[in-house]
Order: sequence, then structure tokens, then C-alpha cells
Amino acid sequence: MRKKLTNQNWEYVAKHDANPSQTFTRLRSKVDHAFNDFEVLLGAKFPEDKEEILFSADKIRRLAEALVRGSDYNALQYPTLQRRRSQLALIFAEEGIKFLITQYSLFSKRTPSLSQTAIDELERTIQICRDISDEVQSRSIESKTQKERTTHIFDWNSVPGKHERRLRDFLIELIKIKERHDTDTHISLNSFQVKKHEDNRKLECTIDYEVAWQYEWGDSDSDEYIYTAIIEIQSNKRAVLSIREGGQVKAEQELLVIEDKNDLHIMKKE
Repeated sequence: MRKKLTNQNWEYVAKHDANPSQTFTRLRSKVDHAFNDFEVLLGAKFPEDKEEILFSADKIRRLAEALVRGSDYNALQYPTLQRRRSQLALIFAEEGIKFLITQYSLFSKRTPSLSQTAIDELERTIQICRDISDEVQSRSIESKTQKERTTHIFDWNSVPGKHERRLRDFLIELIKIKERHDTDTHISLNSFQVKKHEDNRKLECTIDYEVAWQYEWGDSDSDEYIYTAIIEIQSNKRAVLSIREGGQVKAEQELLVIEDKNDLHIMKKE
């Protein structure tokens, strides 16, 4: 099989195989064993000179390029959104930059102010990489529901967590924050709190924000608003969003649920 895959791609091999499903199962088992062996070797704590032989930078570069770029170089020249490879690229970028930060910290102690500036930029780069990968995931999910014309809001398992900001921005936009059109206003978010119920079928968000304004004659004033947004999964394809102010329902909206790889993607219909 190694010889076949060296000379031909999997599509060709599968087309000429008597039982491609069984063959792929055997290949998957071999890959799992290979990664298990790889983890054992990485955890064996070889001295640095031995690790240099086993895991040289050139070997790892070839592995990283193969995993991220794949065998089709045209995918980079004529890019399409690739969800899994974007996640892999984020892993390499995130772990690599974190390690470089620790290395940089060792030799930059003479200029702490300059070193902190560089570290802040590197950490910002990590966040940019996360945002890019996250947006690729969203666009990939949206492409599966093009007929319904949907927009990905957040992943259910990522709230509370990394998708809180996405959910917050969606809700604030939906609420259509109250403004006084005859005056200059300043809007500030006091707090955004998320609580998931134990049954993992309901999210409750509390949004506390303040609108301040100044009159032409110099006086100023402000109002505080507190909204509660409840998202409840009704079925494996449907969720309902309810927005309330002071116990009164202000708006309701149906949301679409897409289940994919043990996660629930919450979508809004255009």
C-alpha cells in the first residue's frame, strides 16, 4: 500500500481496490498507531542531541507543510476556504509563537519596556490568527446552508468561552440600541453575562448598557438598559431566541441549528 500511495493518489487507489472501505479502515488504524508511537517518542525525554536526530527541523517542516498545504500546491495558488487546514495552521502558529515569546523573554530583560511591546504584538498576532481561523470555520459552515441563506452566529459548545463576543455582538445589534436622534449620544456596555443551564439546552444572557447624551445647552443625562436574551434549543434543527426587558418580551426570532462533529452551530436566517 505504501508503494501504491507513493505512485498514485488515494482516489486512484480506491477506484482500483476491491474493497476501498476496508482498505481505508486499515489505513486509518495504521495512522492512529503511527501517531501513538510519535507521541510516545516525543514523551520519552531524549537528550537534545538525540531529539535533533529524531525530530530535526527539516523533518518537522516537511510534516507541517504536508499537513497544512496538502499534496495539491494549487490550493495555495488558487485558494478556497479549507476549514480543517485552517485549524491546523492555527495550531502551528499559536504554539510556535507562544514558544518564541518564552524564548524572547530570556534575552530581552535589559529592555523590559521594549520587550513587552514586542510580546504584546506577538500575542496580538495569535489573536489575529485565531480570528482568521474562526472566520474560515464560519464561512465553511455557511456554505453548507447556502439555500437557506444563513449566517453563522456561534458554536453552542463555545459559549461560555471563545464565542461569547460573537454572541454579544449579535445580540447588541439585534436589540438596536436605543439612541436619542436629536442629541449626541455615547453608548457603553456595562456588562455581558452568560449562563448555560444544566440541561445544556438553554442559554441566558444578561446585557447591561448605558446611553449617555449631552444637550445643546451643556447639560447631560443618561439611561441604563438591562435586557435578558434566552436561546433555547427546541429540536435538532431549531432554536428560539427571546429578548426581554423588565420581564416583557420585546422580540422573538427562530434560529437554525446545524449539528456537525459533536458541535451545534447556531445560525440566523437572512
